[in-house]
Amino acid sequence: MPPADLVDVEHLPLLRTRLLPGGERMTNCICGCTAPPLTNNQLDGWADCARYILATTGCSPMLPLEVLRALWKRGGEDRALAEKLHRVTIAEVAA
Repeated sequence: MPPADLVDVEHLPLLRTRLLPGGERMTNCICGCTAPPLTNNQLDGWADCARYILATTGCSPMLPLEVLRALWKRGGEDRALAEKLHRVTIAEVAA
C-alpha cells in the first residue's frame, strides 16, 4: 500500500471497483464478499443442494468459502453442515 500522502484521494473509489464483463463497474467489499450479501433463500438453496449431494451420491460438494462461512454463522443444522463439509473437504484434499 502506498504512503497516504501518495494516494490520489479523488480516485480511491475506483480502487474499490472491478469491471464486469461488458465493462460495467460493480462495487465490491475489500474483503471480497458479494455485494449484495447472500440472501436466506440462496443459503437455503446451497444447504439443500449440499445435503442432497451428500445423501444421494456420497460425494462431498465443494461450496464457495463465502457460502460455508454464511452457513456457519447461521448456526444450528447449517453450522453442523458447514463443519462437516469443511472436514470432508480437508480430508479429500489431504488424500
